[in-house]
Amino acid sequence: MLSFKSYDSAQGLGNLSIWAMEQDADGFLWVGTVDGLFRYDGSRFNMLGVADGLPAARIKALLQGERSQFWIGTIQGLALKEGNRIRELHADAGLPANEIFALAIDREGRLWVAMDVGLFRQRPGSLFFDPLPGWPAKAMARALWMDGDAMYTVSQIKLLRIDLNGTAAIREVPGPWRERLDAVVRDRQGRMWVRSRGGLWMRQGNRGDFTDLSRYLGVATYDGHLRLTPRGGLLIPTTDGLVRVTDDTWEYLSTAFGLPTPWTNRAMEDREGCLWVGGLGLFRGLAHEAWRRHTQLNGIPGGVVWTILKDQKGRIWAGTTNGLCLPKNGIWARVPQTKQNQAILRLALAKDGALWMGGAPPRLRRWLPESNEWLEFSRPGSTISGLIFGADGTLWINTHREGVYCIPPLASPGGTYKIEPFFFPGSEQNEMIQSMSRGGGDRLWMAGPRGLFLQEKGRWRLLGTDDGLLSASVLSVFEDDENCVWLSYEDRQGLGRFAYRAGRLEPLVHFDPARGLEARKIYFVRKDALARIWVGTSQGVYVLFDDRWHHFGASEGMPGDDCEGGVFLAEPNGDVWIGTLGGLGHFDSARFSGRPRPPPAFILSMQYGQTKLERPFPEKVDVTHRNASVEFQFTGLNYNNENRVLLQIRLVGLDDEWRFNDIRQIRFAKLPPRQYSFQVRAGYDKTSWGPVATASFRVLPAWWQTWWFYAAVALALLGGVLLFFRWRYRILHRRNFELEKIVQARTKALAAANESLQKLTVTDTLTGLRNRRFIDLTIEEELAKVNRDYHALKKSADKDKQVNLDLIFMMVDLDHFKEVNDRFGHAAGDLVLKQIRDRLLQAVRDMDTVVRWGGEEFLLVARKCDRGQAQNLADRVKELVSREPFAIGNGQTLLRTCSLGFAPYPIARGYPPEAVSWTQVVEMADRCLYAAKESGRNGWVGLREGPSPERVSAFISQPEVEIKAGGWEILTSFPDVSALVWQQKT
Repeated sequence: MLSFKSYDSAQGLGNLSIWAMEQDADGFLWVGTVDGLFRYDGSRFNMLGVADGLPAARIKALLQGERSQFWIGTIQGLALKEGNRIRELHADAGLPANEIFALAIDREGRLWVAMDVGLFRQRPGSLFFDPLPGWPAKAMARALWMDGDAMYTVSQIKLLRIDLNGTAAIREVPGPWRERLDAVVRDRQGRMWVRSRGGLWMRQGNRGDFTDLSRYLGVATYDGHLRLTPRGGLLIPTTDGLVRVTDDTWEYLSTAFGLPTPWTNRAMEDREGCLWVGGLGLFRGLAHEAWRRHTQLNGIPGGVVWTILKDQKGRIWAGTTNGLCLPKNGIWARVPQTKQNQAILRLALAKDGALWMGGAPPRLRRWLPESNEWLEFSRPGSTISGLIFGADGTLWINTHREGVYCIPPLASPGGTYKIEPFFFPGSEQNEMIQSMSRGGGDRLWMAGPRGLFLQEKGRWRLLGTDDGLLSASVLSVFEDDENCVWLSYEDRQGLGRFAYRAGRLEPLVHFDPARGLEARKIYFVRKDALARIWVGTSQGVYVLFDDRWHHFGASEGMPGDDCEGGVFLAEPNGDVWIGTLGGLGHFDSARFSGRPRPPPAFILSMQYGQTKLERPFPEKVDVTHRNASVEFQFTGLNYNNENRVLLQIRLVGLDDEWRFNDIRQIRFAKLPPRQYSFQVRAGYDKTSWGPVATASFRVLPAWWQTWWFYAAVALALLGGVLLFFRWRYRILHRRNFELEKIVQARTKALAAANESLQKLTVTDTLTGLRNRRFIDLTIEEELAKVNRDYHALKKSADKDKQVNLDLIFMMVDLDHFKEVNDRFGHAAGDLVLKQIRDRLLQAVRDMDTVVRWGGEEFLLVARKCDRGQAQNLADRVKELVSREPFAIGNGQTLLRTCSLGFAPYPIARGYPPEAVSWTQVVEMADRCLYAAKESGRNGWVGLREGPSPERVSAFISQPEVEIKAGGWEILTSFPDVSALVWQQKT
């Protein structure tokens, strides 16, 4: 099966009745429908209609012309698109406003137009068209094909050849057809193909008879369409699917092979090799079609393959949820000797051709296919997760819960196999092994939570962090044919490559996102016959070749993304089989053309004020100061896998640093006057990028921002200052002594009044602590310091400086305070609040601020902190509040506890710190506070790190949902983070 992606209104394609498709010179895809022309930019379809200058909304033909000319044929005439301008070409161009069926360009660059009322040809060097001399009046022309020194066309039931050597003589080409002809093309082998709605004929070369091939395909829906691919293949849409002819090979692409609908009307192949099919919708097949999917539709029982191997006879055996199966002519069938509801989870092939199987229910079986001899073992009693033969013929069996078993080779033919539990030397417990691999010589590797076990020369030893491992918990292990060991970890991201020399592991390289390997968890590592390294993850597979990683997933043709089962088979020709939870994928190495080049980037539009410019942009763009907020839309043009395209942008003149952007638009607000260049680049990973697209513009200064205005103001100020000082000198000479006394007295009074007023406006009257207004007045300066520190750190190569840069916002709430007021009165409550003030001031440093936030809630703002130490402050506050009773008057005391919630600023250190406001951080701290109160009080809950600024609002409104989505690092004094009760925002 092939993989197709469907496009509809969700991507902006407003009509699914497709009549024309064409790729322009820049690579944009254009789709003509019965209700408008749509351009696809790799993200969305944008429509052009009658309001944009088209003669009619129904599009019948499209053609990329010379330079920037793009020709559009409609049911009411011809239009020409040049840049952003669309022009109708009707009577003033010599063309009637009638239906156009086909467009073609001859060797002299002239456009030919086939219409329902005749055939027209462009005059050289002009936009005027003449009827073709000798063409019958009002006779229809339905197709055009430029063929060397002749143009071929069809008219009703006639195939016509038009001489281009000056005479323009029209000659009928005889053939066996008896119905209206619709299309004519010649392929790269020189074969001419002619088609009607129900017929297909082919002739070798220019002479001889046409062969009727109509029996090989179904009828067309409305008209018979033919389209050559860039590689010379022929596409034939029918009501039963798409027929593809390559050389002498005929392929029938229907619903049985992945096409979403059998009804096809138009088809084309773009420059990347993607197959586009229009019918009841628009569908795109992957470029070069390197992957074939094998699922239940291909006969795989249950659809999921858990294990696969190839025996000495070249047979491929696959263990599935419903038994063992074999393929025949692309169709899989269950081996009758295996039961339907018997899951085969692991396979191993013995030297004698026997298949050893482990599955569910938990059983180990041995089967000789040639003699149908079966042997079943009662042990182990746990599901088998691994089978591998050692160099000496020992079968090693890994289980989910009972550890490792082994079956030594038979001492003599006819002996009895003996299954024994295996305990690693120095251990009396079952080891939970997660991966096994054969190495060079007699080496055997086993990876588990305690480290890496190695058997060599009959001896076992355990390797851990002291031997170069980044973690003792190893998830997968693989030794390749170059004595290199590949390791992934349960609790560390990335993949390590080690050299094994003289009994030691020497670290060579660790692949992680910085080196192009984005996978979070790696389930297996293998090597194919062409020396490519394959890595199976929960997000598809990554392949290492040419020192770069290439990703394959469901969007690239695999049947699924989850490769947790570790199913892998490498064939001698470079082909690879990989199992996913969505089915079995077959990678056809011959169809894979290699790592694609990074896609080109395009800036689609630029808008400022009421002005919107579309590409191509003018060389000089001036923006007034009133419209200095500029918005751009852009894209990375790739159709084979739109979701994998990464985009980076920068505005040279404002910030030279490249930044990622995945929403394909950006707005720069209130830009200061100067010259700018907005730049975009695209890539498939973070290590290689395509060409840069640039749009330059200049923000003009206001009249009061010009140099001459500044000069005039400076001169006026200078003259005014001189006059003022002369006048002032005379006055001060007489009144200097009296005025000095008055000023001193008033200055003291004013300072005292200002100090008193400021204290009143920023101080809580009950506790004497700062209030909310104080934070509003002072926090921006603190935030600016943090932002500067983080931006400086990002440019610094010394990452060890990333300490004590954070602001910690901590919310403190006294537990059951309402009960104090209700039982003992508000005077007692006021006493408690004053004592809380003293204990909080005791807990913080002099540089920190304690704010009465409202009621019994207090906000602590800790400056120059490390977010990893926030929990220490929380513990100190919690202990000081609850340690001693509170005096409430009349000799009475009572004990009270508090609940706390905190969050750091910035919340996500991988992004600009200002991406999340301090008020949002306080809201997140408040969410944590309420989680502490809802989870039992007298404790604290805090955030240490967040995944991205885009997810902050979702955390504030629905924290429980966001935490389950992953990426939030939660700290708490409660025993179980997963048991915290989060209150949704109302």
